[in-house]
Amino acid sequence: MRLYVAVPVCRDIKAGAVSSLAALTHPLTAPGLNGKPLEALSLKIMQGVSLLPRGRQMALDDAILNGFTHILMIDDDMVYTPEVIDLMASRNLDFVACNYQRKLENGGWIAMGKDGCYINSDSGQGVEEAAWVGLGLVIVKTEPLLKVSKPHFEVRWIPEKQDYLGEDMFFCHKVREAGIKIHIDHDASRLVQHVGDFNYGFRM
Repeated sequence: MRLYVAVPVCRDIKAGAVSSLAALTHPLTAPGLNGKPLEALSLKIMQGVSLLPRGRQMALDDAILNGFTHILMIDDDMVYTPEVIDLMASRNLDFVACNYQRKLENGGWIAMGKDGCYINSDSGQGVEEAAWVGLGLVIVKTEPLLKVSKPHFEVRWIPEKQDYLGEDMFFCHKVREAGIKIHIDHDASRLVQHVGDFNYGFRM
């Protein structure tokens, strides 16, 4: 495996995310993934990315141009252990993502199933096909993406919904149109945290 790790940073990176990334670098450079050495490894912390879709596109273009077989995208607000990446890579699927919690007061899993309902990873095991996932922690094979036209990431206004379609949903829609299946890893999902700000007050 030739692995390209991309961390687009469009704000102040969370301390927990830095710690997670630091803990990941040693296993990737020593035993590799699932005990197998990597043929090549590139780690790009992309500071000052003002537009997240542009940062994601730049990383994917660079990975494909330089012959990397997989791209691991990690957002700057994700906390995880190295075992999470091992788990996801061991599935050997085209597209595997973590189903992490949304940054809302009552939480809630972020991935959506093909039935239009959010997927619950509280007790799920193994992998499950999804229609849409967040791109906070995802590993994708680059070869299948060669049949997906650019742009891969775009924020688009949807008039009938009077709302924006995020770059993650846009990407998922395009890869599914190309016949690439999207999977979430339930086991890995329970090992990650989505870091946000919490306002403490009377309601607690």
